[in-house]
Amino acid sequence: MSSISVVVATYNEEENIEDCLKSVKWADEIIVIDDCSTDKTADIAKRYTDKVIVRKHEGPEDAWEENKNYGFSIATGDWILILDADERVPPELASEIKSITASNPEYNGYWVRKNEFYFGIQLKHIAGDTVGLRLFKKGKGKFTCKRVHEQLLVEGKVGILNNPMLHFAHHDISSFISSTNKYTTYEAGYLFNAGVKTNCLKMVVTSLRYFYFLFFKKRGFLDGQGGFIAAVLKSFYQFVKHAKLWELYKDAKNMNHR
Repeated sequence: MSSISVVVATYNEEENIEDCLKSVKWADEIIVIDDCSTDKTADIAKRYTDKVIVRKHEGPEDAWEENKNYGFSIATGDWILILDADERVPPELASEIKSITASNPEYNGYWVRKNEFYFGIQLKHIAGDTVGLRLFKKGKGKFTCKRVHEQLLVEGKVGILNNPMLHFAHHDISSFISSTNKYTTYEAGYLFNAGVKTNCLKMVVTSLRYFYFLFFKKRGFLDGQGGFIAAVLKSFYQFVKHAKLWELYKDAKNMNHR
């Protein structure tokens, strides 16, 4: 029987971490790598595992993948399941993971579908059927060092599991706006360092095109008012990202003229 380690990297997740860890109590090992949270995240995690490591990650502020890779390096399981604190593993997915890892599969990793919840409701269309690489054989997976949208790379063939996990992305609109302010700063910085340019037309076109994609092409209108609000906010995210990118170029130009 193959053993399974769960790795969760956290920072100030006291509202999410308990439900996350409850959903993986079946695992052989749970490792929580906490990035020096200032709330009760680590204390809550210790109720579910004795492997809670408080560790400031190295590198840039948004280099969360570094702590995740560290968690992989100390995991003892034959397989590793990586979760974020706002993700849950329902019983059907847990059974599938245990069954498939025990069967000596040909794949070294697996994509997992996610049911997305925003503002307390499931958005089946606007955010439905997203997937992420979440399960892999020990020693076969590692996060890239790309900032903002880190990617898990798995050596060899990968498959996809049938049952979805649950992702509670934003509990309310305030949390979405707070997240928007944080992540657009990171993304704008990444684009600036990559030499990507923007302008007012691109800000508007990108935002409107994204709204059209989410609300009409992905049929977000079928998610009701929640779908409309999410489409507007996600489009606003694109606008803010490009506005902050414009601001970075403006500030750099002013510095050069001094």
